[in-house]
Amino acid sequence: MNFQDVPTDGWLCAYWIVLCGMLIYLLLYSWPGLLSLCRDPASRLVAIVYLLASAFGVAACARAPLEAVEPRGQGGPAWALACVCVTGFALAQRLTGSPHLTRYSRCRRRSLSLFRCAAFDRPERQRSGV
Repeated sequence: MNFQDVPTDGWLCAYWIVLCGMLIYLLLYSWPGLLSLCRDPASRLVAIVYLLASAFGVAACARAPLEAVEPRGQGGPAWALACVCVTGFALAQRLTGSPHLTRYSRCRRRSLSLFRCAAFDRPERQRSGV
């Protein structure tokens, strides 16, 4: 059964309203911190991408309950906005994680144990007089 083919009743509408209201609150709650990160030149790009992605998330969450209430509405703009939101979060995470991944890229891909990787080995102390 397709989830979008389920007829909407009062409980499903209430679910969408509560879920989307909570998501809008959480997305907007992150904005002051992201706006303060925009002042830092090193973090500006990532903060702007997160702000844009969360703005698309707020738009998707504002549209989703309307589509649940409308009898003809199921699908379309809310899902497209949600996809843009998730893509923006994935892009921002990639921008954030790329400097940290260079340490791990020196490891062999086949090695399952992180402890056998040479990138994690600490240099031995030089003993004087030995």
